[in-house]
Amino acid sequence: MVKAMRMLDGPLEVARLNQSGSLKFFLSTLAENQHVQWKGGIDTLPYMSQVSETKLLKETMTFDLSRLPSEVHSRVVHTSNKKMFNLGEAVTVNIILYDAFRRPLHRGGDVLTVSMDGQNGSSSAGQIIDHHNGSYTGMLRAMWTGSCTIVVNILCTRESLAMTYQLINAFRTSMNLTCVFELDSLREITLGYPSTVPFSGKKLCNLTAENYGLPWFCVRPTTPGLLCSDWTKVSTLSYEKFPSFKDNILEQVYLIGKVKRMFKSKVHLTVKSEQGETMRASTWCSRRDFLYTWSAASPIGFFHKRRWQPALCTYPTDDTALKHCLSNRRLLMFGDSTVRQMFSYIHTTLNMTFVTMNWVGKKWHRYTEAERKDSNFQMSWSPHGLPLYFFESGRGVARPVHVAIDEVPAGSRDIVLIHLYAHFQYHHPRVVRNNLRLVARSVTHLLQRAPDVVVAIKGPHSFGLKNRFIGGYWGPTYVDIIKDEFSGLYDKVAYLNYWDMSVALHLDDVHPDAYGVEKMTQMFLGYACTESFHPQH
Repeated sequence: MVKAMRMLDGPLEVARLNQSGSLKFFLSTLAENQHVQWKGGIDTLPYMSQVSETKLLKETMTFDLSRLPSEVHSRVVHTSNKKMFNLGEAVTVNIILYDAFRRPLHRGGDVLTVSMDGQNGSSSAGQIIDHHNGSYTGMLRAMWTGSCTIVVNILCTRESLAMTYQLINAFRTSMNLTCVFELDSLREITLGYPSTVPFSGKKLCNLTAENYGLPWFCVRPTTPGLLCSDWTKVSTLSYEKFPSFKDNILEQVYLIGKVKRMFKSKVHLTVKSEQGETMRASTWCSRRDFLYTWSAASPIGFFHKRRWQPALCTYPTDDTALKHCLSNRRLLMFGDSTVRQMFSYIHTTLNMTFVTMNWVGKKWHRYTEAERKDSNFQMSWSPHGLPLYFFESGRGVARPVHVAIDEVPAGSRDIVLIHLYAHFQYHHPRVVRNNLRLVARSVTHLLQRAPDVVVAIKGPHSFGLKNRFIGGYWGPTYVDIIKDEFSGLYDKVAYLNYWDMSVALHLDDVHPDAYGVEKMTQMFLGYACTESFHPQH
C-alpha cells in the first residue's frame, strides 16, 4: 500500500505560479515528488481562471453556431510521449479548442472539466488552467493502477456565459418569482425580485423587513382592498421565463453553449505500482484539516471499485460510527432539494421518525424535523431564503439561513450544514454573495458563543443542462464567492468540495442519484464527526 503523500515545504502560492515558467516548475515538482500530499496554502491554484464579468458584458453576441467550441474537433493531448505512469504521479494534458470547421479558437473563458476514468468504477477529477488563448492545461494525478482514460467535457461556452451575464443584467432574472397577495376572497399575483432595478416606473411594496432584512420588492397590487401587508406567498406557478429571444439562431447559440458535451478526443495511459493498487490517505481526519479543505488541489479524492477514497485524510462511513457521532446532538441542514436528499438519506439509513408532518411525495417544500429517541439525535432540514422556486409556498417557508443560525444557543454542540446554489442560478451572482455574506457573519458569531459547534458549507456540484436556464456552469463562480466570503473562517469551517466528486461521477442532473447522495452525505458526516471518529475517542 502506498502511504499518503507528504506535505510540501511551504505553500504553493498563486504568486509563484504567475512567474515566468512557474507552471512548468509546479508540474515538474509534482512529478518528482510522487509522494507529496496536496496540503498547500490557501492560495493554491483556482479550479478555473475565469474571464471577468466586465469583459463578458462588452462582448458582441454571436449568430454563428459554427464558431462555438466543437466537442468533435477539439483535442486533448498528452504533454509528453509517456504511456506508462507510476502510482501517484502527476499527469498533465493540453486541451485545444476548435470550432465546427476545425478552426482553432483564440480566446478563453469556457467552463471545462477534466477527469481520469478507469476500470471497476474508478474515476477522479482534475484541475483546469485557462491560458486565455483557446488552450487549457488539465492537471490530474494517477490514483489507482491499470488502464485509464482522460476525458474532457465542455460545460459552458464563453459565448453562452457572456449572454447569461448580459441577459440577467437586462432582465435581472432568467425565471421570475411572483408575490401572492391575499385577503379573504381577494387575490393578486405580481412580480417579485431582490432589487428595484427590473421595476422602473412601477409602484412597489418594499418587503425587505418582512424578508428578515434581505432586499425583497414586489409590484404593488392594484386590486382594491389589497395592501402590501397582504403578501402571503411566493410562487412560480404563474411566471414568465426570461430571456425571450427574438432570433432563433441567437437562442440556439445560448442553449447549445450550455449543454454538457464530451470531447471525442481522449488520452489513454496505464498506471503501474509495486506497492499497492491505489493511493490512500493514512492520517485520520480532525478539525485541523478544515483549513485544508479550502485549499486542497484536485483530486481531493477518487472513486475505486464504487467506493470514494478521500485523499486528504480518512474517516469511517459505517452506520455504527455515524450513530456514535450523532448521539446526543442536533443536525441542522439548510439548503435546497439536494440537501433535502441528504436529509432523506440519513433519515432512511438511521431509521428515524418524523417529528413534523410525514412527507407526501419526494418533493417536500416545508421545514422538517426527525429524531431517533434511543440515541437522543434530532435532525432538521430548512429551505434557504429567497429566491426559492418551490412552486407556491407560504412566505414563512423561505427563511434566510443567517436568521436560523442566529437562533442556535450558546454552548451548543450542533452540527450545521449550509448550501446555497441551484435556486440562485436564475439570478446575478451578487444575490448569492449578499446572502453568503450574512451567513458568514452569523457563523462567525455562532462559533464565538458555541465553539463546539461543527459547521460545514456544501460547495457547488457539476452537472449537465437539464432545462432551459440552469446548469453547472456557475460552479466556479460560486466557489470563488464562497471562498471570498468565508475567508476568515477557513480554520473553523469545513468546505465540502463536491465539484471534484461530481466531476468524477459525471453527474448530468442537478439532483444526484442515490449513489451520489450517499457518497456526498458520507463526506459531510466524515468531516462533521472528525473528533468522534478519532481513535483517541
